[in-house]
Amino acid sequence: MGQDRWIARGQCEELVMEIVSTVADDAGVDVFDLPPLTETIDTEAMQALLAGSDSSVRLYFEYAGRTVVVGADGSVRVRDRKVSP
Repeated sequence: MGQDRWIARGQCEELVMEIVSTVADDAGVDVFDLPPLTETIDTEAMQALLAGSDSSVRLYFEYAGRTVVVGADGSVRVRDRKVSP
């Protein structure tokens, strides 16, 4: 199982919503059933890191039982923890 999506660079609020939405879709739950993303990662720091990086940079973190991979190119990938990203 997994989800892949892309968003435009430099849009923090959209990035947060895309991550939460992608994880919810992959888990088969409503976005409101997930914990706030800010309890897992500093979203402003994430955006600053990705915005100042070339498109090959990837950020990996665990959220709601999934491995999330966010790329500086705007990609959002979600995988079960058991599966290597």
